[in-house]
Amino acid sequence: PRKHGPPSGAPPKARPVTPADSAPPHRPRAPMAPQDRSAVGSQQARSPKKRSKKTAAKRASRDHGPAPLPLPVERRRARDGRLYTIKQFREFFGENSRERWDEAEQQPERRMGKNGIAYTMAGFRSTFLHALGEPGWAIEWNNLIQEHRMAPDGKWYTFEDLWELHGKWYTF
Repeated sequence: PRKHGPPSGAPPKARPVTPADSAPPHRPRAPMAPQDRSAVGSQQARSPKKRSKKTAAKRASRDHGPAPLPLPVERRRARDGRLYTIKQFREFFGENSRERWDEAEQQPERRMGKNGIAYTMAGFRSTFLHALGEPGWAIEWNNLIQEHRMAPDGKWYTFEDLWELHGKWYTF
């Protein structure tokens, strides 16, 4: 029997993440009353306002679209069965973080590709970078579901499900 592949009865896919999701909502300006316009015009004629650097930065980001989405960060499974980034390993383990990170190299995060293959983040990037481009592979990675594997009972499970059912001794 196949050990990898799309699970039957898998959880529904998450809504695709797009660059527009990180953009702030556009708020149109309210129209000014005629008396307000004349007051503003007379104030500007008397003393022009200097624009701050923050205002210029806001205007630049508004004029050039939303900021790019951050690229995904590799996560590895620690001894507690949960996925963490290297930064989270450093925060928790301190001086022993590098040793624990290297130990967790055998348990990287995997997600199911649309082709039914479980990919690590590095493997997915190297496979799809040419076809999807730099931001495209990252967006696609964020839309993939967690890896599922078939257990001896013939059902498909995520790592977390198996951990909960069988305890710490279970590994993929």
